[in-house]
Parts: sequence; structure tokens; C-alpha cells
Amino acid sequence: MRFVEDALKIAKNSSVRFENISQWELYVRSVLQSMGYNNPNVNALVETRQLDYRILAIESHPDDIALAAGGTLSLMKELGCEIRCVTMSLCDDIELARKRIQATITEGTILGHSPYVGITPAKELLNLVGGLDSKSDSALEELYEKHRVSPDTRLLDGCALNMQKAVYAHLTEFEPDLVLAPGLADNTADHVAVSSAVRDAYRRPVNSWEYVGPEGMSQFLPNQLVPISTKHFARKMFALQQHQDAYYVSRPAPDGRRSYFNLAEMLTNAFYFGRQAMRDSRYDAPLAEAFNARRAVGFPLIKRVADLKTHGR
Repeated sequence: MRFVEDALKIAKNSSVRFENISQWELYVRSVLQSMGYNNPNVNALVETRQLDYRILAIESHPDDIALAAGGTLSLMKELGCEIRCVTMSLCDDIELARKRIQATITEGTILGHSPYVGITPAKELLNLVGGLDSKSDSALEELYEKHRVSPDTRLLDGCALNMQKAVYAHLTEFEPDLVLAPGLADNTADHVAVSSAVRDAYRRPVNSWEYVGPEGMSQFLPNQLVPISTKHFARKMFALQQHQDAYYVSRPAPDGRRSYFNLAEMLTNAFYFGRQAMRDSRYDAPLAEAFNARRAVGFPLIKRVADLKTHGR
């Protein structure tokens, strides 16, 4: 495929897929090169020493963490971090729940994290859901309650305590050095509900980075940037591709896919934050992901916006 010639068409058509990470990386590099970045795959970090941190990534829905922090998780894994990703909710349709769990498992392989749903490893829960009668809604509800999975249609309806218990279980068992979680600035009510539950679950000071989904970018004021290379961005996009068939097919986007799976959407955000990071001469990768750190100490991946020479868009 001639990536440069097809760039505009592919970027605007989220239903187009690539077969592997290498094709995603080649395409992203060609786009950046066409924008004048002749060496877009350079190292994105000031420090590249191996890290032994434990990262707990929490998401409302199975695709949230890949959307907001897929490149960052891929980078952290490459540097030696142990990563656990916890999905707090699933749909109340058994067949679709199976698809979304499988997509989360595949995402974990791509980005390098151990996927959980509620308090249970995703592979284990997939086997349990797979054994249910597709017409047995009550059986699915009982399974969710046992494994502290919240139905995504009822996240705002009495699920706070259930989510708090799930988060607290992971905090005490996994003992993370850093928690990635949804932020209150997000415009999506489900994300805000999970954000509040996560904050309430903290029983001690926790290093925490908050993120928002595409819907919350207009109100997001990040104070931490993580520059990423095209390799990590390509893994993010390939991970998102796994979720495309697991969305609510009864409520498709105009083009049949969620619009923010589109490369143009993801690249715009990453390029915007990357340009901010590049204002510091130590960073030469044009892509970055952004977070709001409520408390973070001693992480060499951090680039504080407050340290940059200029601010704003």
C-alpha cells in the first residue's frame, strides 16, 4: 500500500484497517514526514533507564485507556513497568460482552498490560460469560455482581460502592506506584462516575494521573505530558482497532464506527500535546499524551507543563 498517497483517505475513513503494528507505524511516520518531521521515530524520553513501577490503569469502558493513554502504557511497559488495566463496566448483552472482553484481552497483548474486568482477570471472566445462556440476563447480572462489574447502563444508578470496593481491592492487592484513572473534567457521565468512585476508594496518598476521553478535551487542563514515539502511537492505534467490532452495533456512528477511532482524531490530539513537549529542547518526538497529576513524585516520564517556556494552544 502506498501510505503517503492514501494518507488523507485512510485518516478520514475509520473503517479502514491495518493488518499489524508495523503498517500503522509506517503510515504514521509518513504522515509526520509529510508535515516536515524527517525523523519522527526518535527516542521520546530524556531518561530511558529501566523502571520497576507498578501501574494500575482504570477505565470505565473497555476502550477508554487505549484512547487516552495507549501510547503511554506501551512506553511504560517497554521501560520495564508492570501494568494492570481494570475495566469497571460492561454492557448487559451477553454476546457483546464477550466481544468487549476479548477486545480487552487482545489490547493487553498489544500494549503490554494484564487486563481485568471488575476484580477478575479478563480471560477468566470471558470463560465464565462464555458459559452463559445468551438469553439469560439474570445470570449475567449475578455474574457481574459477584465479580464487581458494573453494567454500563447503570453506572449512575447505585454502582458507586461496588466500584469503590473493586478499586480498593486492586490497590491493596497490586500495590501500584501510579494510578491512571478518568478525570472529573470529562464530559461523559459514566467517566465522571468512575472518577468519583476511584477518588473515594483511596485510603492513603496515591500517585495519580487523571485523563479524559475525546469528549472532555475542550475542558481538559493537563499538567503532565508524556512524549511518545511513532512506535508507541502505532500500538495505540492497533489496540483501538481491536475494539471497533465490539461497539454497540445497534447505535453505530454515521460511518459505522466510533468517530474517534479515526486516526485523524487521535493524531490531532497527540500532535498538539507533542508540540507543547517539544518546546523543551530535550524532547524531539512530535507526539505526546497528556494527564492531570493530582499527586506524582519521582517519575522520570513526567514532563510538567509548568516547566515549559510558553503555554496555551
